[in-house]
Amino acid sequence: MKNKSLLILALIILILIGFSSLVLFFYNIYHNYHNDYGFLITSFISFFSTFIVFIFIRNFSEKTYKINFVVFFLIGWLVISFISSIPLLTADLGLTYNSIFFETISMLTTTGFQSSFNYDKADLSLHIWRSITQWIGGLYTLFIYIIILEKVLVKSKYKVNILDTGSVNIISIFQIYVFFTFFGFSILYLNDNTILNSICFSFATSSSGGMFLSNTHLLPLEMSTVTNKVILLFLMVINAFFLPFFLIIKNFSLRTFADNTKIRSFFITLCFVFVSASLFAIYKNINVLDSIFIATSMLTTNGIIPFSLTNENLRFTYYSFLMVLILFTFLGGMSGSVTGGIKNTNFVDILNTIKIEVNKLYQIHGVNKETTLNKENYYENISFIFAFLSLGIGIVFLSLILLSFIGINFENSLYLTTAALTNTGDGLLFLSGQAIPDSTFVYIILDVLMIIGRFETISIMLIFSSIFLKNNY
Repeated sequence: MKNKSLLILALIILILIGFSSLVLFFYNIYHNYHNDYGFLITSFISFFSTFIVFIFIRNFSEKTYKINFVVFFLIGWLVISFISSIPLLTADLGLTYNSIFFETISMLTTTGFQSSFNYDKADLSLHIWRSITQWIGGLYTLFIYIIILEKVLVKSKYKVNILDTGSVNIISIFQIYVFFTFFGFSILYLNDNTILNSICFSFATSSSGGMFLSNTHLLPLEMSTVTNKVILLFLMVINAFFLPFFLIIKNFSLRTFADNTKIRSFFITLCFVFVSASLFAIYKNINVLDSIFIATSMLTTNGIIPFSLTNENLRFTYYSFLMVLILFTFLGGMSGSVTGGIKNTNFVDILNTIKIEVNKLYQIHGVNKETTLNKENYYENISFIFAFLSLGIGIVFLSLILLSFIGINFENSLYLTTAALTNTGDGLLFLSGQAIPDSTFVYIILDVLMIIGRFETISIMLIFSSIFLKNNY
């Protein structure tokens, strides 16, 4: 991935923000809403930034400029968060900038948290804007992963470069992402849903943000038909397969990166989720489809909850299934998708490494069990696995300690940390009966956890790894 491609990535994101905010500016004027100048300012800043980036691209030289892509992405999160927060900041909703920034980060990381403010009285354009920002955040996440895939995972482990055309692949990612979104919109609209609901729900599922026009992750009553639930269930699953779909479109063998074994492992995980949710529903004598829907929503970290759970007794029934659902959120979807969690494919790597270690113990104790492995790759993988687990556990432990300092008990701290780090958001908090405390300190902790979650934790570890530093990425 050439440095120039990072600038093209920035160009695409800025154009999307500028164009979307300009459309909402005219939408506000047409409906006589009060926040039109906020969208106009956002559009102006975005297009002005686009112009600067475009001029820089025209005069860009790979030999003259070196861009650290990790610093680029972190600054990118902050810049697009600042620009995207302007419509909320100018809406005169009585929110502090810290809570506005928290909600913007939540949308852009496709987590779907919201502060204690009730948006029911806000203009419709603000709800649409929040839906758009989560969609843009999902696209930005895919760009991050694909670039990391090329720079670290593919080059260091598989010795091939599937992204040697740079900006062409960024455009391809954008096209596939738009296709997934349009496909979701089409089947929702054909099922007699309104255009606005179809757009917002396709944005919510394609980005795994799970936030739509309503004030929560609860599926609206008018969307709670059996057909709609099946459609949304299908969309949540297929959006977890972005990377395999991308590789097929680019005419690369799936064996190059994910061996087919990991593809099959995700299908096995899905089957386990479906079966466990079905057995739980049968045992508790509740709706099987709703149970499968919730479990899949947690696995894909969409966090969308059926409307039926507004019944407190029914929601309390799921409390006994909550630890299993938390496990699903940590497993997440496939690598290279917008879902959160550690990702199923990384989990398979961990299990394979454990299997090899067990086989080595058999050999040490005289058990005749042969294990063939590449020592260089194996020890590299061992270091990777231990660093991955240590970092992940360390982040969770530190978060629990920090949250306990402000008086949040262990159980609530665990739910908040899990919801933020896996980018599941309010859906998981709703099931646990928890709410986000209106605290600046809590907002800051969750901001950091949400951004780390979008880096899949693996990326943060790679920043400090010897492989990363040795190759001077």
